[in-house]
Amino acid sequence: MDVTSAVEYIQDLALTITGIRTAPDEPPGSIAQWPALITYERNGSVRLDAMHSGTWGAQHGTIVSELHVPRKDLPRDVRTVMSYRESFLRKLQNDPGLGTTAMIVREVRWLIGPMNWGEMETVGYRFEIEIDLELSPS
Repeated sequence: MDVTSAVEYIQDLALTITGIRTAPDEPPGSIAQWPALITYERNGSVRLDAMHSGTWGAQHGTIVSELHVPRKDLPRDVRTVMSYRESFLRKLQNDPGLGTTAMIVREVRWLIGPMNWGEMETVGYRFEIEIDLELSPS
């Protein structure tokens, strides 16, 4: 289980949502097809396991998935982006282990509003996905 695999798995899930046209494994410099979902690791933490001296416990981290549509007609663009929220959340709910890449998705928070990708003004969701992972063996 590693965060890169979890990110790639989320991108694969996004591509199964009707209408999502772009979900690359790595954040691109620019986006050619919309709507686009971009996912990356935001932060994380791990603690020494007191029960097993010298080993790490579970990693706790945040993966961010940004769903973007270009901002042209704000009321229409907001309706468009809102139409994907439930489908995306349902994908995570139905697969809380993200295949076998995570121990579990603990929580998902989101914001909707103005965003940008590069110089393109967009509107969209920023989903913050709290996950637990095991440290990959060395």
